[in-house]
Amino acid sequence: MNAPLPPLAPEESAPVMPDMPVDPEPAPAPDLAESERSAPDTSPALPAAPPESAESLSRARIRDAFAWLRSAIPVLLAGFAAAVFTGTAILLVLRLDPTPDHLTRILLSYAAGGADVRSVARDPGPLTAAIPRLSPDGSIPHSSSLPAPADPPETEPAQAEQTPETEHAGEDPDPPAEPVPDAADPGPLLSLTNETAYTPDTAALLTRSRAIPPLAELKALYGEDAPVVLILHTHTTEGYAESADQDYRTHDPESGVIAAGDVLARTLEEAGIPVLHLTDIFDEPDFNLSYYKAAQAIRTVLAAHPSIRYIFDVHRDSVALPDGSAAAVRTEIGGEAAGQLMFVVGTDAAGADHPGWEDNLALALRLQRAAEEAAPGLMRDINLRAASFNEQYAPGALLLEAASTGCTAEEACRGMAVLASVIAAEIEGGEEE
Repeated sequence: MNAPLPPLAPEESAPVMPDMPVDPEPAPAPDLAESERSAPDTSPALPAAPPESAESLSRARIRDAFAWLRSAIPVLLAGFAAAVFTGTAILLVLRLDPTPDHLTRILLSYAAGGADVRSVARDPGPLTAAIPRLSPDGSIPHSSSLPAPADPPETEPAQAEQTPETEHAGEDPDPPAEPVPDAADPGPLLSLTNETAYTPDTAALLTRSRAIPPLAELKALYGEDAPVVLILHTHTTEGYAESADQDYRTHDPESGVIAAGDVLARTLEEAGIPVLHLTDIFDEPDFNLSYYKAAQAIRTVLAAHPSIRYIFDVHRDSVALPDGSAAAVRTEIGGEAAGQLMFVVGTDAAGADHPGWEDNLALALRLQRAAEEAAPGLMRDINLRAASFNEQYAPGALLLEAASTGCTAEEACRGMAVLASVIAAEIEGGEEE
């Protein structure tokens, strides 16, 4: 039989089992935002920018200022140019006091190479007086006949066209008559109204070699029938006293400037000089484009006829007395009234491509002297102008004013007949001996 187990001692307890490792509870997921805020920054620290010095700030401001100036200078220059142009235009308008049509006519026709030629007679007496004679030694004291050069910036725009209203602005309404040369002191044969800054030596020009060969050489080169002279009328509808009630404009070739051109053409043809006479109307419908349209016609004719060396643009001058009435520029030839004539010589002073203008002036000087010897008092002063008047197209190109609004067409033709014979002799000639 089995013996019973001994009783447990009261102080003894159940044996303690050794501690077993226990998996810890998983920690709650950390709050990322909080961890980011509390986590130390382990990235490498960048060096702190040093504070800008006063010198650096000053340089930066200077650079900014220069950058602003670079962008502002073109605007400032454009504004200054616009102000100068506007101011000049305002002064010109105030000085001329023109109508809008008048101002448009000045600007457009002047830009096209020339302007309407207008002159004013303060007193008709000097216009009909005989032009002084040559000095005994044959020299021409040109310096005394040339006025002091005008200041182009102030005077040239106003000279694009002159009318009774503009010529006498600010002047004595009844100025004294210009002195007539004393008959005992003949003085110079040639005189010049100079509206440019140039001071041409008229004596030297009068004796210089001619720019155009004589007629025989031209015919040998181009043929007997090749035209040598072109006659046209930029202001084709200009009329004389017969058309006073039509503002001195006419389409009648017998009573307008075309009649004077016909006399010139017939005289040259009778001398054996081939001529082309254009009677196309250039001053209608837009008078402002007269010179532009005439230039187109001239270029077309020259392209077809390179033999042409002389171009005469025949006009009728508009001469008025201070009271606005038409003045007649007359002389007497063979006991009959004849209209005086005037050469207008253009230059490159207004910017036209016309470097050979002195050849044109030399021709005008020779013709004026010969015409005065043939009929004293026939020629008025040569008018030297800044605009080119389309004279750059030939060395023998001239604008010719045949009489004035106060003259009749018959008087204009009578004066032209004398000058035409002089022109024919010039064309037939050659180098002077």
